[in-house]
Amino acid sequence: MQPFAGEPILECAADSMSITFTTEKEFEGHVYVKGHYDNSLCRIDATLKKNVNLTVPFSLCDVRRQRSSNPRGLYVCMTVIITFHPMFITKIDKSYHVKCLYIETDRTVTTRLDVSLNSEQQRKIVVMIGGDKHQVKALTNRNGTLDDFESDTLANGVITQQIALPTCRYQVLMDGPHGSPVKYTTVGEQVYHQWSCADEDGTVPETNLYCTTVHSCVAKEENGKEVQLLDENGCAVDKYLLNNLVYTSDLTGGQMSQVFKFADQSSLYFHCQIRLSLRRGSCKRTSDNCSVERARSKRELSVASQYSDIDATVVDVFSQLMTVFDIDDPISTL
Repeated sequence: MQPFAGEPILECAADSMSITFTTEKEFEGHVYVKGHYDNSLCRIDATLKKNVNLTVPFSLCDVRRQRSSNPRGLYVCMTVIITFHPMFITKIDKSYHVKCLYIETDRTVTTRLDVSLNSEQQRKIVVMIGGDKHQVKALTNRNGTLDDFESDTLANGVITQQIALPTCRYQVLMDGPHGSPVKYTTVGEQVYHQWSCADEDGTVPETNLYCTTVHSCVAKEENGKEVQLLDENGCAVDKYLLNNLVYTSDLTGGQMSQVFKFADQSSLYFHCQIRLSLRRGSCKRTSDNCSVERARSKRELSVASQYSDIDATVVDVFSQLMTVFDIDDPISTL
């Protein structure tokens, strides 16, 4: 075995991430980004070394970017494998899921309240904040308002509140919304795609300050190949693969589909974006305008401008990684 001399060291730079391994003994092997062994830019070879470093630019090796609402910022992720044999994968090899978090500065929602008051109410307010009888009399004599006072007499009131963003996730479940997460499956089986956002305590309320719109979904395999399922408005691109979503509350939605896979690839996962926008009355989503009779090869004009929201936040969600077998390779034979 090749024990490590301490934990791996991760460094997060502005445009790259670097991980360094140190072992107690020299070894021959490799450190590489999972799924990209054949790309020399995503791999470093160790030849009788005790210290090996792999630096990966964010623009290479399908490094994953994931916008997060809680904590608010951007995760940059990759899976790194270190092997201790120059040719084979063995049981002593290690896999690390590496994450760098780039924190976004807090955003504050500020509201100014403009309240109309009658003269008697205004006089009482003046007294409450320290006005004397002379000021009250002067206000009465000229039938004035609060705006007639000098700016240093009354301070403008500002109410500031930090609004917590929900935490969102994406799961592919067996059979329906109450099924268990899929890990192994077969082409053609029925699964349920579920998107949900929860409050800080983990509950999913029926109504919330926010509305969620799931959009820009792709199916991906680990080597970087992908196919689009939902467009930027949340409308189905290919209903044979995934139909338009059904929202069950302000923060949850889903859809049934049949399992599919890329040719000659057994691993599959999904990546979507969720737009969190402040709810004004009932939830209004860009996907409300998806055409029921939309053809597979046609795309509607963007309607995002109808529901534009400068306070909207977009987060990334990823499903679990699934192993998908061909129809003639049943799981029971494993």
